[in-house]
Order: sequence, then structure tokens, then C-alpha cells
Amino acid sequence: MFFVKCGSDVIHDPTGKRPGCLLAEPVLSMAVGRQGSFSFKMPPTHPMYGQLHDRTSYLAVLDDTGEIWRGRVISQDKGWENLISVYAEGELAYLQDTVMRPYVFSGTRKEFLRILMHNHNDQLTAHDISIPSLDNPRKFTLDLTNSDVDSDPISVTISDGDSIWSLIDEYIIRAGYYPVTYKSGDTVYIKFVSDFPDSTQQVKFAENLLDLTYQRNAADVITKLIPYGATLESGDSEYEQKPQSGYWHGNRRTIRNATAGDGSDIIKNNAARQIFGDIVGIKVYNDIAGADELYAAASADLNKMVSEAITISARAVDISLLIGSTPLRVGYYHTTYSPLHGVNLKLLCSEAEIDLSSPDKSTYEFGAGQKTLTDLQTTEV
Repeated sequence: MFFVKCGSDVIHDPTGKRPGCLLAEPVLSMAVGRQGSFSFKMPPTHPMYGQLHDRTSYLAVLDDTGEIWRGRVISQDKGWENLISVYAEGELAYLQDTVMRPYVFSGTRKEFLRILMHNHNDQLTAHDISIPSLDNPRKFTLDLTNSDVDSDPISVTISDGDSIWSLIDEYIIRAGYYPVTYKSGDTVYIKFVSDFPDSTQQVKFAENLLDLTYQRNAADVITKLIPYGATLESGDSEYEQKPQSGYWHGNRRTIRNATAGDGSDIIKNNAARQIFGDIVGIKVYNDIAGADELYAAASADLNKMVSEAITISARAVDISLLIGSTPLRVGYYHTTYSPLHGVNLKLLCSEAEIDLSSPDKSTYEFGAGQKTLTDLQTTEV
């Protein structure tokens, strides 16, 4: 069962305990790493009719587990029957309200993120006016402890000024780190993760699986990658004199000494090898001097190449309201099982469109994520 609050007021209560507090056509859209939206219609009989305000009315959608979405009203339209159509945007959109002035940065990605979030919060202090209701809901406390953002060096030049959101999108999200917000007490935290947790609700054929597609394109895939890093100097322990015959590494850093490696100079994706066989490639990373850093970068690239060759998507309905199980959740892996298609693996719930009035009409989109690369079955489809 879903509820909706505006501040401390409940504006959607399907239990009937609050007379008139029922919204028409409430639909919540959510997606990994994106702002999401919430739309509904408010009838003239609603106790809060005409009392919502664009950009200053803050909403929360709740289910039996607590808040699953937060945002603010962004637009309202009144129709022929005086129904007010309301559109709200998710709280990540607050990052569009603030900007970075022209700025030159050279340092780590993690430090750049810290600067971005500091600038966002600093611009919402409302020094000249005191309207806490406008200020506090739009602030985020950055949780770097539970964030996966790397400390790779980056250089950024902001010439004309950009929104905080556009910079986060370009330098953080596109680097593979997705924003996740959560609330503790009155504080809203934000962290950036490279992968997502597991959920206990499964998606099964003949139960809640609506549709599934599985595509493989082996035209450009490789399953084994030999990475070479920065050029070595003669005093380096890995430096080798060029032999008269035989193989050598061209005096570039290899992954032979990487902590996570096996002593060889090649990285393998065994799940992909079982599907496509051994297909070997070489990639040069001129700016990476450390073996561990080289291993991490090459592993990420190999996984990305495999994921682009294997496209798996599914749609499902949430049956948790019927059987009392853990609900489907955007940003969680759900084991997806369909013997008809030869699929038994974890797929990331990447999108959802939730009909609060008729949950059985809600749909959830799933796609291959990082864990899928190690969970792939060898069953032929």
C-alpha cells in the first residue's frame, strides 16, 4: 500500500482513514542514476486542493517499508473539471538549482565531487532571507565513506559556469558512479556507487515475469585482455632488454605484479569465454603507471566490452503486495529465472513505473549489470 505526504501532511491515504485524501492517477517513475518523477491529479474535494506550490511543496512517496521517493512539485495545470494535474520531480533535480562559477580544477575525482557538493550546499544557505523550508530539503550530506568514487586524477575547466547536476553527470555518473540518496532522521545523504545490492524477491517465469529478451552480438567482443600501461624506465624492476627473438612487453607496465592478478599479463572473463570462446585483445593505457591501477582499469574495460555484447532485459510486476515478500526495488539486483529462455541470473532493476492506485499495473525494467557478468549461465538460448 502506498501513501503520499506533502511535508508532514498525508495527501494520499488509500485506507480511507483521512476523508478526501485520495489522489487520482498517481504514477511514480524511477530510474537508476536519474531524478525520477511523480504525477497525479487532485480533485476539488481534496482537503489540500489548491494548497500545493511549485518548487516549494516537497513530497514523499511511502510504502510499508518507508519512503521510497522524495521530490518537489514543479508544475500544476487545472483542467475542465477543475482537476489539478500535478507534476513533481525527484530530489536529484535540486542539484540543477546550483552552479559552479568559472573554475579550474586539477586533482582527484573524489575531491572534485567533494567540491561540487560543498558548492551546492553553500549556495542554499539563504544568507539574505530566512526560509528554512526552501533551504534544508534541497541539501545533501555527502557520504564519502560508503561511496565508491575513485581517486583517479582529473582536470576540469569550467569556462562559463555549469549546473552542479551537469558536472556530476559528466564527471561522476558517466565514469560509472551512480547517485543514491537515503534519509536518516532529518538528514538526507547522498552516496555514489559503482554497483548495487541484492534483493530477496525473485523474478520468475509464469509468476511475475512479463517479458524477456536476450541478445548476443559477438562482432566486437573480446574475452581476454592484455593491458599495457605507462612506458618503463631502464631502472624499473619490470624493464626488460629487448630480446633477439621471442616475446617481451615493449617496456610498458603490465599486470604481472598486480595484487588481484594471477601473475600473468592477461585478464580473463571466464563467463564470457564459456559463451564466446577465447578472443584476445590488447589495450594500451599510457597514463597508468601502477600495476594495481592498470588491473582495475583493464578489468572494468573488459567487463564493459562483454556487457555491451550481451544485452538482457526483462519486465516484471511486483507481487510483494500479494504474498508479503520483499518488494521489487529500483537499484537492486533481483534473481531472474526463466527455464524457457535458459536464463538464471541476477538482473539490475533499472527502471520502474509504479501505479500507486493499481499496483498490479506497475511495471519494472531489468537489465544486465556488473554482477551479471560473473553470473552468466552457459545454457544456450
